[in-house]
Amino acid sequence: MDEHFVCTLFNPTGGARLGAHVQTLITIFQNQAPLGLFSISAVENSATSIDVEESNRSVYLNVSRTNGLDLTASVQWETVSETAFGMRGMDVVFSIFQSFFDKTALDWCFFTVEGSVYGVMLRKSSLVVYRWQGTFVPVEDLKVESPKTCEAFNIGVSPYLVITHGERSGEKPSINSVYMLTAGFRLVLIQTIIISGSCQVRHFT
Repeated sequence: MDEHFVCTLFNPTGGARLGAHVQTLITIFQNQAPLGLFSISAVENSATSIDVEESNRSVYLNVSRTNGLDLTASVQWETVSETAFGMRGMDVVFSIFQSFFDKTALDWCFFTVEGSVYGVMLRKSSLVVYRWQGTFVPVEDLKVESPKTCEAFNIGVSPYLVITHGERSGEKPSINSVYMLTAGFRLVLIQTIIISGSCQVRHFT
């Protein structure tokens, strides 16, 4: 028979709070049952519970079997997001949620299409469009000449990007390209605005 374990988060200490989901079910599928005895415990020790300090590290579990003919066991598991969060004292701090390891990243801008949030990361000679799906997931990589800064806005349901291009031949940037981003994530040049020495664009209504 299958064996079921419930993993429960109890009240933390030090000012932390529990999130909405504090329990998860771990199922160990039948493996020559009833031969052998199954148990689950933390890797560090065989205690039924373990206390860990918040430090962005993983807790590993052992699933062991004794007195059985087969020493392997199949385990189905999943994690639940937003299971716990906390603050130390009264100080509000930021934690790293996602990192982008790209040395050529220059600027970011964001827009919304049909309830979905998109981010645009400018690189040395291109831009990458990301869609928010719990994390930012890349959906398109587009070539753009020397992008420097980015401004995004919507007119109706259509997103627009204004890209200020970087220096050319030692001159200050002066070319600002207005693009419309199509449903297929293609850039359509709508207008070119040339202003000597311009370095940034802002949109307002």
